[in-house]
Amino acid sequence: MDNYTNLIANLPTFNRGEDIRKENPHTFIAKVHRTFLLSRLTDKQKIMVFELFLVEGGLAREWFDKLSGDAKTTWNGLMAAFNVCWPARVIVAKTAAEKQDDLRQHMLLEKDLLQKQKLMDGREAYSHIVW
Repeated sequence: MDNYTNLIANLPTFNRGEDIRKENPHTFIAKVHRTFLLSRLTDKQKIMVFELFLVEGGLAREWFDKLSGDAKTTWNGLMAAFNVCWPARVIVAKTAAEKQDDLRQHMLLEKDLLQKQKLMDGREAYSHIVW
């Protein structure tokens, strides 16, 4: 087996079934796309190989079977359809102001210094230790 055949053989299957936490669509398509970048496969061959890695009876297979037109004739068309069905997750980052607000909510005030607080197990500790 040559190196490229090994790469194809090691591609993961894609189902998009019950446990979506274990299966990231964009990790799957990125692995497939990277593998195809090393190949001299035609678009038709890429699509045929892609289809082989869809779990029979899975949601991804059902999605693929319903595709038509450009989505099943060109690799770029298939990738575009894939990204419409499984859009990338948007990671929402906190703004600087939100981060500052979070920090302010967890400040130990000067008036609370050297005050004893009861711990959950009944023992006491100074507030700056508990904080």
